[in-house]
Amino acid sequence: MGKGFMSYLAMKTDAAGGEAAQAALIDADLQELGVAARKLANHALVLGGGLGFGTTFLKWLAFFAAVYLLILDRTNWKTNMLTALLVPYIFFTLPGGLFSLLRGEIGKWIAIIAVILRLFFPRHFPDWLELPGAVILLIAVAPNLFASTFRGDLVLVGIFICLIIGCYLLQEHIRASGGFRNAFRKGNGVSNSIGILLLFIYPVWALNRERAGAGAVGSAGSLGLRVGQAVFSSASLLFMSVGVEFFSYTAFCFLVTIMGLVIPWSCTLAMIDVYSILVGCPLRVPGIMVIVVIGDWVLAILSLAAASSSAAVIDLLLQFHGSHCSPRFCGRYQLSAMMAFLSWFLTAASSLFNLWFIASR
Repeated sequence: MGKGFMSYLAMKTDAAGGEAAQAALIDADLQELGVAARKLANHALVLGGGLGFGTTFLKWLAFFAAVYLLILDRTNWKTNMLTALLVPYIFFTLPGGLFSLLRGEIGKWIAIIAVILRLFFPRHFPDWLELPGAVILLIAVAPNLFASTFRGDLVLVGIFICLIIGCYLLQEHIRASGGFRNAFRKGNGVSNSIGILLLFIYPVWALNRERAGAGAVGSAGSLGLRVGQAVFSSASLLFMSVGVEFFSYTAFCFLVTIMGLVIPWSCTLAMIDVYSILVGCPLRVPGIMVIVVIGDWVLAILSLAAASSSAAVIDLLLQFHGSHCSPRFCGRYQLSAMMAFLSWFLTAASSLFNLWFIASR
């Protein structure tokens, strides 16, 4: 056997045939590696998609799009839009790992250094660092309601805020560019338009992935929204009516009337949410859901109209240098209008959550 093995090793083959065989073996190995790589990529996408890989990737894309717009704002390609709104957008879309890092000790140290530089050494604090510093400061000091709840359990609130910011920046950019055509034809218009459009990708994706009933009737999210509506509308009503002469202004009377309608509506639905949570059976009859959506939409529109008209009247009163409005009264009018705007926002959010639940059934 040893002699046969030695003769096998000593066997000579044709050089050209050996090279061809080696090339064939290498090609076969490369093909097998390619198949294995494709399988690995497919399995990674499947597993990663289940673990939120797509959402995480789009969060990074949204973060880089916001940073891209902040960079453009410091160049000759900028347009006249409120880029400070990108600060809350970054807060709600920042990937979890980076957010946790900046919310820990590292972020706190960066924030305190930025504050010290801004207060005591303003010459050494460049203007382009103000918005990044504001982002880090917001992440470091934000209460858990925003940092945990609106980014976790009630993530839909953060998503809707991001959508509102994107829509506002888009219309501001189009108006500053001189029209829709210029926003997508001129050099500075196209560069900003691309960045703004990228801002919409993550919120739309996350909106499709979230559970439709997260803020619908009978959920903890709905209860939180209803309590907020009742609190803000009650505060608006109290600031406007207690110890303040509002009867001379139709807009203020309209605001008091609408806030008086929002309070019983929100309290009634809050009691339904409490009952549904306690018994563990959400009351989501299609007919009732439609009535809730219509009621929320009507009250949201009326609340926005009342808050906007009251704010306009307050602005006119302030322009008369206090001759028609004492500082004490005007201050309470302003607080009432602000509370009404907050009540409108929460009412509109409830309506959108319930409408989304009905559409997804």
